[in-house]
Amino acid sequence: MIKKIAIPAINNELSPHFGHCQYFAVYEIKDNKIINQFSSPAPPHETGSLPNWLVSLEVSDVIAGGMGPKAVEIFNNNGINVYLGAQPIKTDEVIQQFLDGTHQFSANLCDHEHGDEHGHHHH
Repeated sequence: MIKKIAIPAINNELSPHFGHCQYFAVYEIKDNKIINQFSSPAPPHETGSLPNWLVSLEVSDVIAGGMGPKAVEIFNNNGINVYLGAQPIKTDEVIQQFLDGTHQFSANLCDHEHGDEHGHHHH
């Protein structure tokens, strides 16, 4: 079973704002080792476009700093695991922490983002 993990990125680092990334770093993992890695430029930002685009890439997991509940819902409906709360560090380090089990992020969380969803957006 090969996992395909996508991380929203800017300049080789995890982008804290899911919708504002330049590209996604995608890592293919087998037996807890990275067997392939590529970058895919993000499509223009519209509601639902990023999650649906990642679904079409057939990723199995997404690691992000935070994202809106709608995006989480689209991923969950497609059987994609969402990990939130990742730090804005190099994507290579993020994936390494994930493989090592030393990461601080949590799976499929919907708790801390809800009330203040609108306070966080920088346009």
